[in-house]
Amino acid sequence: MKYLMNKTKYIFLFILSISFLGCEEEDEANLPEVVAGFTFIQSETTGTVTFTNISEEAQLYEWDFGNGTTSTEINPIRTFAEGTFTVSLKASNIAGASNTFEDQITIDIPDTMPDFDSGLLTNGGFEAGGDSWTGNALNVQTEGGNSFNLANVETAGNPFDVNLSQVVAITQGTNYILSFDASSDQARTMLAGIGLNEAPFTNTTVEVDLTTDMQTFTLQLSAADFGGANSRVLFDMGAAVGTVVIDNVSLVEGGDGSDSNTGGDSGSLEACDGGELVNDFETADDSIFNNFGGGVGSIIDNADTSVNSSAKLGQYVKNAGEVFGGITIALENNIALNNGTFTIDVNSTSVRQLLFKLEGLNQELILPTSGAGWETISYDFTGQSGEVTGITLIMDNGTQGDGTADWTIQFDNIRLCGNESSGGGNALEACDGGELVNDFETADDSIFNNFGGGVGSIIDNADTSVNSSAKLGQYVKNAGEVFGGITIALENNIALNNGTFTIDVNSTSVRQLLFKLEGLNQELILPTSGAGWETISYDFTGQSGEVTGITLIMDNGTQGDGTADWTIQFDNIRLCGNESSGGGGTCTPPAAGEFITDGGFEQNAGCWQLINNGGTVTISTTVNNGGSNSGQIKTTPGSNPALKQERVGAGTITPNTTYVVQFDIQASTTDVPADGAVFQAFTFSEPAEGSTDPAVQHVLVTGDASFPTTWETRTYTFTTAASVDGGVSLLLELVCGGAGTCTGTINIDNVSITAQ
Repeated sequence: MKYLMNKTKYIFLFILSISFLGCEEEDEANLPEVVAGFTFIQSETTGTVTFTNISEEAQLYEWDFGNGTTSTEINPIRTFAEGTFTVSLKASNIAGASNTFEDQITIDIPDTMPDFDSGLLTNGGFEAGGDSWTGNALNVQTEGGNSFNLANVETAGNPFDVNLSQVVAITQGTNYILSFDASSDQARTMLAGIGLNEAPFTNTTVEVDLTTDMQTFTLQLSAADFGGANSRVLFDMGAAVGTVVIDNVSLVEGGDGSDSNTGGDSGSLEACDGGELVNDFETADDSIFNNFGGGVGSIIDNADTSVNSSAKLGQYVKNAGEVFGGITIALENNIALNNGTFTIDVNSTSVRQLLFKLEGLNQELILPTSGAGWETISYDFTGQSGEVTGITLIMDNGTQGDGTADWTIQFDNIRLCGNESSGGGNALEACDGGELVNDFETADDSIFNNFGGGVGSIIDNADTSVNSSAKLGQYVKNAGEVFGGITIALENNIALNNGTFTIDVNSTSVRQLLFKLEGLNQELILPTSGAGWETISYDFTGQSGEVTGITLIMDNGTQGDGTADWTIQFDNIRLCGNESSGGGGTCTPPAAGEFITDGGFEQNAGCWQLINNGGTVTISTTVNNGGSNSGQIKTTPGSNPALKQERVGAGTITPNTTYVVQFDIQASTTDVPADGAVFQAFTFSEPAEGSTDPAVQHVLVTGDASFPTTWETRTYTFTTAASVDGGVSLLLELVCGGAGTCTGTINIDNVSITAQ
């Protein structure tokens, strides 16, 4: 019997060990296999290589570029010297599994140095050594194995006693343009000009910065008082002892002879025809910058004028650990925008998604920089009009900076191009086929919900010469109030779909009038003229849903005083161009314990903001994970389309409390996000409506390049900030970098925010 029991025990242990072994093998088999891989595109002229990560089932990446540098970016961009490099990528998942892929790249940059045209001079590029040049500074040498030579000048320390010159025929009474490249081992003052040995030269003082990079100088010179075959081009090197490098000297007829040093050429930077210069930063100082969230703006000297010839530049740094760090640039005068395009010259060493925002209008666009030096970026605000009070720049909003050169840009020459006349006058215009929302003829003061020191009332029209109505609405912003406004109740909710609202307004001062659609949380800000009655048009094209009221706020954030300057009359609110909303209904409240409204997208975007930002955001009626609809986001190169809900749970969500965000996500099988597309999700703890305090951002996920092609539920938690009186906002976005092949489509469904 004892033998039988022992034998039975051994058989049981044997079976048990097989069971455990089988489970272990099954678990290992169920773990996704990490596969590392990448492709790359290289520039044949610059040595810049753009890597596209095609790894599978990985979340962590370690790059080794074979030149002593590494990275943990998903899709890095690097510039290599000439040679052959073995690049390796180790891809890992959070469970510790990894895989490595490597490939070789060969960089062979062709010699594209153009032949230099010296104009009236010979050997302006010193290709023939010192031929045709004389002077006690002459010392031509070849540097770095390149095909061009430099005149390398050792100064003697005596004021303007070391020179370099060439004989050239000058025609008296003619203007000339002298251009050249120069660098110095220290900041120095030198002279350059034309003239005769026995007569004073037409010289211009040239300030050469401390830089190893060549600066380009262009001088306008006049030969009004001299001329002849034995004239000279002359450089006096200045008193500072050290080394000066001169190259690419050219002399041609032309210019205005103004002796002005214009400093360099425009290179690849393009000024739009007829553009109005907003700021070239030549006379500005750091006081023009309002820095926020870890962004720092400053005015700096231009260390390299080879492409951008300006003496001064703006510089913007996003500091380490900051996700929202930016700068707002103050304007000398507000800008009256009407269908204009802004351009800005930008110098960057990394690809950055640069947000350009028009303060006063609350309009913004995001475009990528190339990361390859100076370029002109154009932000098209066609269809927008109003008063611009400042310009805000933010790099890669939502991504942490590090304060290095990778998170630094220089910028210059902000211009407004193609701006149309904003018209004027005070004739009132009713849109064709417009639906009258309210003419205030039969209303009383009970339609107004006044807040923050704003007061709405119905008054008699004392002057019917422009507006013939008997009754008007009037809105006053009282003394000391910064947020005083009014909300106008509607007789019935409005089903909006791509409509434009107009309102007749009478003001004696220019006021930034915010027009907000309650229920959609959509708002636009446009200026009044301050010149009497006018019709202002608020275009909500692309927006749809149920409007439950209309809010007006004058100059949000600025104190009123209760006088006529802070009083407007208004009349005849109309809805124009509204399309059939094609179904849906009112935005029903969320279920008990939840805060997101219409998380299943069944009400045709009535509760969601669809933010295209260069891509396309729609409500899909063919893809869903339960119900009939889902939110669909399609991205394109340089865009960041998003779905957003603002200020949910105001008055209910509590501070310093953990909440859970959950949603389902699926990538399109025919347009899987690739070539730099990443998914990001953020929540924001909002202060009370009208507060000047900023929202606090909570990063749920950033830079996520893992896209399931079947529905997957994702869950994140965050803890609200100490101030959350305005509720919580949620943003879900699909971001593309600068790669021209970047693309992708995802669907989102069943979104919720609940307490933990």
